Amino acid sequence: MRTLGLFFFLFGCVTTVNAQMVIGVRGGLNLSDIVLNNLTNPDLEPAYQVKAGLHAGVFVLLDGENEFGLVAELLYSNKGVNALNRINLHYVTIPLLLRYHLNEKWVAEAGPEIGYLVSANSRYGNLNSTWDNKLDVGLDAGLHYRIGKAYVGLRFNAGFLSVIRNASGASGEQVRYLNRAVQLSLSLPIKSI
Repeated sequence: MRTLGLFFFLFGCVTTVNAQMVIGVRGGLNLSDIVLNNLTNPDLEPAYQVKAGLHAGVFVLLDGENEFGLVAELLYSNKGVNALNRINLHYVTIPLLLRYHLNEKWVAEAGPEIGYLVSANSRYGNLNSTWDNKLDVGLDAGLHYRIGKAYVGLRFNAGFLSVIRNASGASGEQVRYLNRAVQLSLSLPIKSI
């Protein structure tokens, strides 16, 4: 909640300084994985391999007169992992990011991301009962490079909540299955307000 409070405080600061609002679309490639925490048997994790997926959605950008800005996005994001089969975790995510213009071309960003798991499946069918934590909260950090009016970006997302509730290892320890994703994307502004 502190992070959201800080975001809204910064949002207020940016909007009171003659901020320009831009609405646009964003999409691209996800490279995702599941990282196992609190596991005493490290031999299990190498069975989890990086999986390719897609993300797409819309954004609202507020850029102030100084180097700082804020962006809020609403995205579909296909995360998951290649394990014994391809596990697809379909999320609706809302990243809320503080942006800092390093110069005319480069922009750094960081902030929280909240995700809701819409469905989990593999080629064998529905996995909603196994991958059962609907809420994912994480942290995003990335860089964007401006080409004309568009931005090409690279962003890393680290989830903090286990996507499987109450999972335990062979010796009874609580195991956490955490989302990780790298996104390569193209952001296109559509309208300035």
